[in-house]
Amino acid sequence: MAVQSDRSVVAMVAIWLSLSGGALYALADYGSSAGQAAPAPSQWPASVATGITPSADRATVVLFAHPLCPCTRATLVEFESLTNRLYGLFDLHVLFFEPADPSAMPEVWGASDLRQLASALPGTRLHADVDGQLARHFGAYTSGQVLLYDTTGALRFGGGITPSRGHTGSNPGRGTLISTILSDSGIDPLAPILNPVFGCGLLDSRDDDRKSTQEPLVFGHGGEGKDHLSLAVSARHLLSAPVAGQFS
Repeated sequence: MAVQSDRSVVAMVAIWLSLSGGALYALADYGSSAGQAAPAPSQWPASVATGITPSADRATVVLFAHPLCPCTRATLVEFESLTNRLYGLFDLHVLFFEPADPSAMPEVWGASDLRQLASALPGTRLHADVDGQLARHFGAYTSGQVLLYDTTGALRFGGGITPSRGHTGSNPGRGTLISTILSDSGIDPLAPILNPVFGCGLLDSRDDDRKSTQEPLVFGHGGEGKDHLSLAVSARHLLSAPVAGQFS
């Protein structure tokens, strides 16, 4: 009986290790899955009523965000650093997605913690992107997408500024954005098209979305564009039942 019991324990441990390993692999895969790539206008869309007046003497940076996307917290933390270090060198506009009828969850759409974090960033203006209309005009499909337009209205940067979902730290996107703001003449002219965006879908729900959940924030160590700059598996289903109200 003791031998049989030991075998049962070994079998259970083996199964547990197998499931845990699979879950960890899926989580790692989720964290490194970039959002949907999308084209962005090479020139500021002057014919579109954006509610944003591009600056004539500094860069204009636009961040598209979904108030329920936990991955976007890392992007805002990155901007917390940038808006302090580079204060006065660029204008930041955060466009938060909002449904045409926000009455179902007014506390979410109007006063989410991500909005509060964004509102505390120096020199930052918040805008409501009703039904994602501006995101469509700019070709933005992923929360966390950043666009930088220079004083001539030319697109100089497009992409994300985090190394993966929900993580902060040194990464090529952030480095390229800083160099672009500082007008570094040594910047690789191809760099702006090589920055993936890590986040949830802005305009729809995808299988890899985790919009209504909270993820831990993990801290790391740490030219002219073409006509269009091209800017996706949650392990939650392996670990628990779906969360009520979750977008997936």
